Amino acid sequence: MMFRVLILVVTLFAPSVVLAGNPLLPGIKGADDRVYPPGGEYPWSAIGRLNKRTGGFCTGVLVGPKTVLTAAHCLWNQRTLSYLPTQSLHFLAGYSRGDYIAHAKVTGINVPKGYNYKDKNTWRKTGRDWALVTLAKDLSNEAGFLGVESLDRARFEELRKNKAVFIQAGYSQDKAHVLSVHLACRMVGFSFGRPILHHQCDAVHGDSGSPVFLFDGQRFRVAAIHVATLKPKKGESVGLAVPGKTFANSVRSRAAHGSPPGRPQAEETAKLLLAKLGHPVHGDLAAAVRAFQSRERIKATGKVDYALIGRMITRLKQTP
Repeated sequence: MMFRVLILVVTLFAPSVVLAGNPLLPGIKGADDRVYPPGGEYPWSAIGRLNKRTGGFCTGVLVGPKTVLTAAHCLWNQRTLSYLPTQSLHFLAGYSRGDYIAHAKVTGINVPKGYNYKDKNTWRKTGRDWALVTLAKDLSNEAGFLGVESLDRARFEELRKNKAVFIQAGYSQDKAHVLSVHLACRMVGFSFGRPILHHQCDAVHGDSGSPVFLFDGQRFRVAAIHVATLKPKKGESVGLAVPGKTFANSVRSRAAHGSPPGRPQAEETAKLLLAKLGHPVHGDLAAAVRAFQSRERIKATGKVDYALIGRMITRLKQTP
């Protein structure tokens, strides 16, 4: 789909003040569909805040035991006109209201060749706006990490045909201390002639670097990362994301497959998803899970695990 660009608002990593009387932030498409799952449960635990020691943040996602994927522009210091030094960055996995699952300092930054924050060609810059951050220690046992889907146009059309459900999760400026998630947000399609994915997820300032991911039947996989918001003069704003094909090889050189954390936790997420599926839990979670499993014609154990969470997510329908 081809869009005429009039104004491009790039999401920044520093949260800004939301003026009273303006309830919908740039990036909210229509109604605000965000929900707020528990940050300590996988897959949400693999998503966190990439904080600057001097203030401000972006969203990042663990794609390896010691590797975080984020937006390249998050690492640029507009005051010094250079990239931030590693010692000024640290990552909080599963951050929620001042608490977190795991923490690590940053020891390395890898920005792709050809990315230039000062590039006046907005589309070229947006299509290369991703970066990998290396952490000082392995966080996989506590937080887990997500795999990467090598998303290109052909793979996107295949996923759309199979009614794949996409999820976007990040730390929004107006909800900076909790994870905001848009379940089953709509993917519009690729830009005409450009490696950029357009989406309708409710991603705002602070959500730069946030994953757009899906469950492939076995594991959770990052299909793209949100990097900017396109706000035309007329009509709704559109999210812009760098597709997985762009960074898949770089990620896989560090970690081939995503993995859940060592300690399974998913009960609160199961309750949230059951409610979104139209079957809110009233009392006994195990009974509600057995009912869902029976409807799915799978063994009704009543137990919550990551495969069950993934199956619930795939049952969510994309908005028309």
